[in-house]
Amino acid sequence: MEQIALILKAYRWLDQITPLQTDCGTLCDKACCLSTEDVATENFTQNSGMYLFPGEVSIQSAAAYVSLHPVNIATTHGAYRSVLAVCNGSCPRHLRPLACRIFPLTPYVDPDGEWLLRMDLRGRSLCPLVRQMQPDELEPDFIAAVWTVINLLATDPEIRYFMTLLSRIQDETAALFTRFGIQSSTQG
Repeated sequence: MEQIALILKAYRWLDQITPLQTDCGTLCDKACCLSTEDVATENFTQNSGMYLFPGEVSIQSAAAYVSLHPVNIATTHGAYRSVLAVCNGSCPRHLRPLACRIFPLTPYVDPDGEWLLRMDLRGRSLCPLVRQMQPDELEPDFIAAVWTVINLLATDPEIRYFMTLLSRIQDETAALFTRFGIQSSTQG
């Protein structure tokens, strides 16, 4: 299946489902929807937005609510040229990127090749769910929908590689947290 078709199918799976039964944005004043940097001047960091999955750039490129920035994802296990979507805080919910739809979760493949869902450690500084909950404490229907989407996306080799690199980012972030004595929750 073509990447764009996979992404659009994933969008539909996750269109009306959320991590909690209530609006989790009320817990943090929608922190994950706000850029802390000045998008107009392109003064951003890779923590200011969400990586677009392969195939997603063509879907998001015409969106007025987001600016797109080419970035290199580099880990000790590989590299990938991606695009970072930085939101202006007012996206139409039905058009939000895939990473926003699955947040605070992220796909994670362990060294044995087993796929898991983990809290996205990159969101620890802004999301109370990442700091205080485990993935299995989120809304069960949300978890099931994210699993369905991850399994669907993993059928594409490029998307699977991208998700593997996201996993290595989680490993490297967890190691950095440990080095600085920051407790991280990475249970899958």
